[in-house]
Amino acid sequence: LAPRLAAALDGMDAVLALHTSHSAPPPFAIYSELTPSVRRSVTGMPIEYVLDSGNLRSTTLDSVVPHAVSIEVGRQGSEDAVEFGYDACLAFLRAHGALDDEPPTFTETTVVAGDEEVPKGGGEPHVHFANFESIPRGAVFAEDDVYTHRVDEEGIVPILASERGYEEIFGIYGRVQGTILPPGSVDDRGQIGDPAAGSEGETSGGELSTDEPKGDRSV
Repeated sequence: LAPRLAAALDGMDAVLALHTSHSAPPPFAIYSELTPSVRRSVTGMPIEYVLDSGNLRSTTLDSVVPHAVSIEVGRQGSEDAVEFGYDACLAFLRAHGALDDEPPTFTETTVVAGDEEVPKGGGEPHVHFANFESIPRGAVFAEDDVYTHRVDEEGIVPILASERGYEEIFGIYGRVQGTILPPGSVDDRGQIGDPAAGSEGETSGGELSTDEPKGDRSV
């Protein structure tokens, strides 16, 4: 199916992949390369956050199809996910001029860079922070009978956090990088809106650590 899908999408100007998950709201988008088309998609949909997944595993549509954006619309099986997914599709079509029932609305979107997956071991899982909630230095993000994932750095937020939604991971660690500005926007330094790492988007240095039964593992 994957190669047939990639062939069908070859040459498309903009692609939107809709997903649901076991993770909690808010909905958010995902991209691997910030092209002008991706900027229109991301800033044209009603989302606050977008994940830059360029450093993660290359198994999603947005990582192999140019100008593709994936969007997590909500919990699997929920009416909220259906409603938000429908609204996101309309906004996407308006942003690219494929639907002209009303003008598109573009807004600034916070970029979170995905750092790494957070492994799950076995036993009773516990997740202590919600998606995009800042984890204080020294706090435990998630734990089970094998792992205790303690964050030793400021500026880390969880993505796709879930206790039982995924067999092998609790979710993903991310870092807020700045914002994506709508197409044609100019920030206060005269630059067309690429993700800005200004004072509000910077994170302090440090190290993530994972406590395991046989000692600490730096990750």
